[in-house]
Amino acid sequence: MASKRRKRRKSEQRQYSNGHKNIKKRNEEELNELYETWTVEAQKSKAKGQHITAESYLRRWEENGLIRVTDLTKPSNSKPVSPKYAGKINNFYTLPERITATGIPPLMIETLLSKTERIGNTAISVLLDKPASFTPTHQTALAQFIAVQYLRGVRPRKLHQEIADLTIRIAIGKLPIIHDEDRKIRINGPISTALSMQLAEECAAHLRDRAWVLYETPATLITCDEPVILVKEDKDSRQAVGLYTADLILFPLSPCRCLALYHPDLAKEHVHKPSKLVSIVPLDEIITVDLCRLIGQNAERWLYERPSKKVTANLKFKPRQGPIVHVENMGITKQLLLPFV
Repeated sequence: MASKRRKRRKSEQRQYSNGHKNIKKRNEEELNELYETWTVEAQKSKAKGQHITAESYLRRWEENGLIRVTDLTKPSNSKPVSPKYAGKINNFYTLPERITATGIPPLMIETLLSKTERIGNTAISVLLDKPASFTPTHQTALAQFIAVQYLRGVRPRKLHQEIADLTIRIAIGKLPIIHDEDRKIRINGPISTALSMQLAEECAAHLRDRAWVLYETPATLITCDEPVILVKEDKDSRQAVGLYTADLILFPLSPCRCLALYHPDLAKEHVHKPSKLVSIVPLDEIITVDLCRLIGQNAERWLYERPSKKVTANLKFKPRQGPIVHVENMGITKQLLLPFV
């Protein structure tokens, strides 16, 4: 009996060992395939201009191959542009040579972003075209897309730079804080974005837990280069506000649809529990204008809309203080914040 048990144990160990080797081999093959993809992409592109907002997302405002782009640094500069060339910054995601010298492809971040964009674009299409077919899998993909879009832009990079400068100065006791940009301590921009991306899955999980509402609007909705808008009803700007603490997160999906994600606490108090993953709520033209103003207020530099529309030309924006938009400061109605009350 003991001899049979030993033989069976050895047989199980061999099977486990062989299985482990097969798994390891598959993982190595997948990594090699991914590395080859990165290498090919790096060779195909000179990595000049890179979109800080997904091109597939911008194409939802496309008419005859063009979208209208307004540059807030030059408000008179509003013109139709192909989404292929809109909102690009040179080498925004290209890793520095000291990193790529270790064998990491320079376009690693851009390649990973492309994968998220593909699955996110599919989820948006389902939500817009067949909302009844929108599944938890689509919701997860869209939450990941929104989280990545929030973390990939100019604003989180600026925040990281400020935190890095402040942290190092506190650590070495070199205060007061320096306001001269040329004298500030800086970390490499693409590395900053790569660090941010480590939080994407955690942020996406939080977004999934929010109450999802799809606003239907007149076809005049705009978007911008920072399209994940954090809204806080409380005017106390001393409270730290971010993705987790915002009362409402807005994400324009198209010229006539805007996704609204309500904080779980706010949803418990004010929003009836929806029977579907996403509740659909129509908004009138007046509130749509308020929405456009919120979106424009959140822009870092570029506003996007349909070429046939000139909504941005008629909007007036107050100077934005920090990364948060306060509802009452914008004069927006309670109907937007609490549509089910």
